[in-house]
Amino acid sequence: MSDFCISFGSKISVMKSCIINTKKGKKTPVVLSEYDCRDYPEDITNFLNSCPPMIYSRCIAYDMLRKSSMFKFPFNIYVLEDNKKNVVGICETKKINNDINIEYIETKQDGKYKYAGQTMIAMVAKMFSDKSTGDVYVKYPAASTVDFYKKKCGFKPVSKDNGSVALIMKNSKISKFIKEVRKNTGSKIIELDTQ
Repeated sequence: MSDFCISFGSKISVMKSCIINTKKGKKTPVVLSEYDCRDYPEDITNFLNSCPPMIYSRCIAYDMLRKSSMFKFPFNIYVLEDNKKNVVGICETKKINNDINIEYIETKQDGKYKYAGQTMIAMVAKMFSDKSTGDVYVKYPAASTVDFYKKKCGFKPVSKDNGSVALIMKNSKISKFIKEVRKNTGSKIIELDTQ
């Protein structure tokens, strides 16, 4: 696996692993980086310019704008990049009490990579579970993604007060999910020292 440098610019590299290049059948190193949204408007411009056209990129950019103007905004914004610095996935999470909600997650849909979405969820869940005993939610899953969350990631449906259904991965199941992703990709998920 290639070594990646920790960036102290617009984004900070926080995790590394591999996903599978479907055309070559080989592992490709990836890094999950987090935008701190402190450099307005550079962070937003960098995010939008580096992302391929994705459904949720503008929604995330809007939340980056909100985060840059509010000191304690509970959102975290991530990008998953391959070893050529191409963005293959984007993700936004929100801390709610002791839990974390996946607000948006999307991968590049060009068929080049496999396991990018699962790897991003595993990385975010690992960072979260290392610091909290809370659960991982998808409170508002798009109908087209419910099977992915349930069948590929092990999320379970839970009814909300308004009668709609959210998805949950209990904290006790996160470790099992990470092991499954490691098995699928043949790679460890490694937290990078950002200190």
